[in-house]
Amino acid sequence: QIDGTTQFSDGVIVNRMLSAKTISADKLNVSSLSAITATIGTLRTRTSGARVEISDNLIQVFDANNRLRVRMGIW
Repeated sequence: QIDGTTQFSDGVIVNRMLSAKTISADKLNVSSLSAITATIGTLRTRTSGARVEISDNLIQVFDANNRLRVRMGIW
């Protein structure tokens, strides 16, 4: 039985968790996270109205009327 006073030494839990060389998002509790590269699909600040959308090599900025105002990158 493991309770709140149990201690693990030599990173035994971490080493076994990382044996598959993957960590799922539900295992993370961090105040900050950075990445050099990421495949994110489409990132939107909102679903409609004034928003910014980033997708692959393209950044688009829309106004409150859903009208495209800025397009940067490759399209």
